[in-house]
Amino acid sequence: MPPPERPYQPRRHSPPSPALPPPIPSRTPAPSPKLRRRRIQAIVAVSLAVMCFVVFSIAFVAIKLIGAIQKDHIAESSATGRSASPGYAKEGDWQTIGNIRVRVGSAKVEKVSVTEFRESHTSRDTLLRVTIDIENLSQNKKADYRSWQWANAFLPTTAECKDDIGNHYRSVKFGVMAKVDGAIEGDSIYPGKRISDTLIFEHPVAAAKYVTLDLSAGAVGLTGEFKLRIEIDPHDYPKE
Repeated sequence: MPPPERPYQPRRHSPPSPALPPPIPSRTPAPSPKLRRRRIQAIVAVSLAVMCFVVFSIAFVAIKLIGAIQKDHIAESSATGRSASPGYAKEGDWQTIGNIRVRVGSAKVEKVSVTEFRESHTSRDTLLRVTIDIENLSQNKKADYRSWQWANAFLPTTAECKDDIGNHYRSVKFGVMAKVDGAIEGDSIYPGKRISDTLIFEHPVAAAKYVTLDLSAGAVGLTGEFKLRIEIDPHDYPKE
């Protein structure tokens, strides 16, 4: 039996899609010259900040490396059989670390002669003037000395002065262009040679019997401290 015929259905046509509106042109204005300058300045500022960070990071690493090198120096010095005395050396006695030994050559409470801009004058206050002798005992190695008087953050060659009753005395400086007679900023110490430097501190109180100096061995590229002792006689104080 043949299948039934389907009724005729006309084909439906979908309506045409509406036309898209034309694109709206951008109304964002071009940056002005002033805005461009500000953007460039911001980029330069960020670049400088990054460069400063890198420089300070390198400096920090360099300081760490210098400390490690100094430790190697002291290890080498220990192999020579020389070491620092655990106590304080009296005035005129040597104290040795590695191939370097130091002593107090002289110490006096007095007004200090200072030269500045080729003119000499005397300090207003009475101060403690200490002459330090530094000798290189090595037979073939030169030592580089940086004065304890000119310590700073990058050159931590500290010099601490204190007395037997707990007072601490500051190192005295007279300005960048001023020079104390006998003082040096630094020098090379050749094998078997000796140099002298002058350190200036506040004068001790009259009740003090002695003062001690703790001098960083970093001043000669070593680690540790030279420990020196200076007897104080109040009768040696100048009359005011």
